[in-house]
Amino acid sequence: LLGAVMPFVHTDYGTDQMVEELTRLLETDAAGVAALLETMLETNAPTYDLDDKLKTLIETLAQRGLRAEAIRSAEKVRRTLPGMLDLYKKLVAAS
Repeated sequence: LLGAVMPFVHTDYGTDQMVEELTRLLETDAAGVAALLETMLETNAPTYDLDDKLKTLIETLAQRGLRAEAIRSAEKVRRTLPGMLDLYKKLVAAS
């Protein structure tokens, strides 16, 4: 169900709230969260990351064994968000 709305979360600045909800869902389905995050980022890369929530979510995915998904997500925002290029390089170097 969330997959259908992910391409539109950037509307009305909903990206930050969706990142919070994805973080909450990590405990129950980390692989599902990774897929949803990639769908969201494919449609529209955010231009801000309030309190590094997106960065933390991507780091957590990598820590939970979803490194490839985390790298793909970081790659999508490495040019638009401060600090993401460093995170991308860190994730790739650790692979």
